Amino acid sequence: SIDEVLRRRDRDDRAAAIAKLYSETEPLIDRVDGEIVETIDLNVRSSTLLGDEIARLRAASGRTMAVLMTASTGLAMTAAVMMVWVLRRFTSLMVSRVNEMEHFAGRVAHDIRNPLSAVGIALELIKRNPDIDHRSSVIDRATRTVQRLGQLVDGLLVFARAGACSPEGSEADVSAVVDGVVEEMRPLAESGGIALDLERPETAARVACTPGVLISLLSNLVGNALKHMGTSPVRQVHVRTRELDGSVRFEVHDTGPGIPA
Repeated sequence: SIDEVLRRRDRDDRAAAIAKLYSETEPLIDRVDGEIVETIDLNVRSSTLLGDEIARLRAASGRTMAVLMTASTGLAMTAAVMMVWVLRRFTSLMVSRVNEMEHFAGRVAHDIRNPLSAVGIALELIKRNPDIDHRSSVIDRATRTVQRLGQLVDGLLVFARAGACSPEGSEADVSAVVDGVVEEMRPLAESGGIALDLERPETAARVACTPGVLISLLSNLVGNALKHMGTSPVRQVHVRTRELDGSVRFEVHDTGPGIPA
């Protein structure tokens, strides 16, 4: 699709090129946005149903304890206490599960917001000035962002299905992920007058998790460093990866105000 857009542009048919670009990208963004909303809505509905079930269990445990307390001997009292303990434990686990589902829905929405914003910025830039010299690079950047968005969503869904543990045998290429995250964050850095630089690992390292999970972690670290730079006179964010005894250490240094110890 990008080749077709560029061919139309090379034939000086800019109007057709722009129309082709939007016809290909806008439905994709709409579809991704719709799937995000549908996923969050599904999680909210599930949380509501689980909340109702928890309330019912609490009411049932209260009634059970009242009956046992009035009609029990010493042994029955012990059994009642054990029953209440079991019901309370089960209720606690259900509440924990609801909280996990709500947190995951929020994580998906949070992590997808930045990539979608990057695609929107690229399209808006082309829309306002279709004759810009670097329009091909803008289209390429938007395409790579959509691809990383797909990796991010796939990784988070695999992570959730596996019970917050990466499936056995998962691997992520450190250099590829770090390069992609820094490239995706560069427009945000440039808009804030921040120098964003990367110190790559000396060797081709891989880590035991899905690429989507690693993208989520690094995007949040780098994104927070950029967003909370404040009014610091020196505006720089430095990303570095180092290998340490069979592990990989990811470091994000910034010149912002920092956080309390």
